[in-house]
Amino acid sequence: MMASSSRASPSILSLPDELLAVVASLLEDPADRACLELTCRTTAAAGETLVRGLQQKVSDLSALKICGVPLQWSGADHLPVLAQYTTLTRLELPACGLTTVPPIFGSLPLLRHLDLSGNEHLAGWERLFGLSGLTLLNLTDCPGAAPLLQHLSQGGGGTPLRSLSLGRQWHFEVPDVVEEEEEEDTNDDDEEDALTVVPGDFLNSFHQLTHLSMTDCSFEAHAEQLGSLRALRSLSLERCRLSSAWRYLPLLLDNLRISDRECHELPPELSALTLLRTLDVSHSSALTSGFRHLSGCSQLTFLDASSCYARLAVEELGCLSHLRTLHLAGCYLGSPERQASLGALSDLRSLAVLDMSNAGLADVPPVLAAFSHLSSLDLSGNRLLADCQHLSGLRQLASLDLADCWLACIPPEVGCLSALRCLRLDGNQNLSSDADPGWQHLLSLPRLARLALRGCKFAQLPQELSSLCQRVRIRL
Repeated sequence: MMASSSRASPSILSLPDELLAVVASLLEDPADRACLELTCRTTAAAGETLVRGLQQKVSDLSALKICGVPLQWSGADHLPVLAQYTTLTRLELPACGLTTVPPIFGSLPLLRHLDLSGNEHLAGWERLFGLSGLTLLNLTDCPGAAPLLQHLSQGGGGTPLRSLSLGRQWHFEVPDVVEEEEEEDTNDDDEEDALTVVPGDFLNSFHQLTHLSMTDCSFEAHAEQLGSLRALRSLSLERCRLSSAWRYLPLLLDNLRISDRECHELPPELSALTLLRTLDVSHSSALTSGFRHLSGCSQLTFLDASSCYARLAVEELGCLSHLRTLHLAGCYLGSPERQASLGALSDLRSLAVLDMSNAGLADVPPVLAAFSHLSSLDLSGNRLLADCQHLSGLRQLASLDLADCWLACIPPEVGCLSALRCLRLDGNQNLSSDADPGWQHLLSLPRLARLALRGCKFAQLPQELSSLCQRVRIRL
């Protein structure tokens, strides 16, 4: 069950009593009481009222997520309610403005998943030392969490942690330097206590890790530790400048995300990752080539190369014959040279999802005619004022995004997309002009269920759209 801002109107979000009433109404079903998730932003008073209200409404809570509510908890003042939840296994409080870890957190014996990301001023981490059963821990944007990480790393190979997320303002000392400092400062206990040092070889203790995420972490001197994580299946390294990490990547990885503005080419070592299924190199703005090295990744089905800008070697993507999802959003593809290079993508016969939004396109690329299995296409943000004939052959297309394309009329080819269920035309203000916008082409779409027209500024709803209202959900 999820109670989110989409379930409550803006007026409710500002009223603590009304917010609590919404929560209570969602807890009538016993299944709902097993997991409560709130994603909203409201006042601190509303958050405290909400938590106190849980004590009266829930007795068998197993998972609790309160995201973005500024609870401003400073200790145990507002958390005695959690003492009764001995069944809690999952606790997520991202970006809640916590300033210290409430003592009650250490009294949740079954807790397995803990997310405290975004609580930048959180202290009192020693209160979590007793949580020996944690399998998932998210400490992103928690620069003070080094004591907890150091404690966990001293637990040896017995730690059950499977998923670890770190990020921002983390720095790992070089082991040799740490040893020298410890030898020099053995007689100065006060200075040693004031300096929290996370061992550079901390990963060697987490042999059971299957997921590791690191963002803005100074870890380059210890990249060889990645090779020791033999159970690792998912790895995310964002802005870590790990130029030396490639040769240490675990061979059993099936999910890899590397976003580094200093990465110019994907290295040949990636060809050894024969089990890799998902690769995300988005926002690697310096990336120009290296996709040919992925030819050994025969299982790769997902590639996100969004925002890699104008120099991306699109022609090298043709070797990924099993690719089903390709994101090229924000990569400039509008020049004649770029248009010609797109022809190499015609070998991607299994492609089902394609994102070419904000790519500087002036018409629909001819290569799209080769993607007979395409089910989702995003061309939003392109000035599609010319040829759209290559859309007509996409007979399995279920979702089409043409938002903000400066369209003056609905392309006739859209009427040929017999499988289309969702069409986005947001932001095309010229569709509301007095000239014929071609709404009649939508009447031939038997499966159309959702139509988005926000920002089109209609003086009145066109007659063709009025007839669609009986079977199509139209968003204006």
